[in-house]
Amino acid sequence: MNNQAQLRTAAPAFVDFDTVMPSMKALVLDYLGARSGVTFIELEDDVPGFSGELDFVSSSDRKTVLWQGVSGSGVHALHELERQELIEFKRTSFRTYQHKGRRLYLPIDEWKSNMRHWTPVLVRLKVETH
Repeated sequence: MNNQAQLRTAAPAFVDFDTVMPSMKALVLDYLGARSGVTFIELEDDVPGFSGELDFVSSSDRKTVLWQGVSGSGVHALHELERQELIEFKRTSFRTYQHKGRRLYLPIDEWKSNMRHWTPVLVRLKVETH
């Protein structure tokens, strides 16, 4: 029992165990590389394993929900890519999502107070400026 506890604490929270399937980070980067900015709907529909049951929230404000229905590996990949400054989240109109036929049923950040709210964003590769 003691060995099991040590093994669990030594392993990272998210691990890609499937050595044949590319990592979620690689899948997301490849997908974004061919596009100028995508919605979470596109990631759900086109990136295998991205869709799930978790909320993806802003790293700077836990009350700001960027999307619902993301897998654990999707959440981890996006936060890690953002931390590495490889991707960014750019605010967009809720109509961008509505036009694609899906949206979140949370208050939109324009009307937020101190409660959970949705900020519609596009996910894109971060452009370096020199």
